[in-house]
Amino acid sequence: MKRISLSLLAAVLMLAGCYTNPVTGRRSMVLLSEGEEVSLGAQSFQAIREKEKVSTDAGAIARVNRVGQRIAQAVGNELPDAKWEFVVFESKDANAFALPGGKVGVYTGLLRLAESDAELAAVIGHEIGHVIARHGAERMSEAMVIAGVG
Repeated sequence: MKRISLSLLAAVLMLAGCYTNPVTGRRSMVLLSEGEEVSLGAQSFQAIREKEKVSTDAGAIARVNRVGQRIAQAVGNELPDAKWEFVVFESKDANAFALPGGKVGVYTGLLRLAESDAELAAVIGHEIGHVIARHGAERMSEAMVIAGVG
């Protein structure tokens, strides 16, 4: 009986929270609304800004904003409610990230490696692609289901 209940619960959750990626057509379970996702993204970005050192390098900031704004224009309707914000963080990490709602962070370690704007755009675009695909919400939904079943 318990096995049937869990199977029924899983089926209901999959049908109720099914999201189709607009680019790939891949379907996934997402239990968060886009509004909840954007709110969580904004909260997380604020927490990161308070924890990490924000760069004051005018050249790096201008470069990230120039590249980021071009990507934001290209994304267009895929993230219609995005309030784009591009921030450079002081760190040796060669990394970048994007959060729901258009919040993007780039570490100075990445800027040292990215020799051209095209290379930087490839990384930022990749990170924004995760947001469009709602990968974060998908992972959170999976965790919610596991916690509920557990």
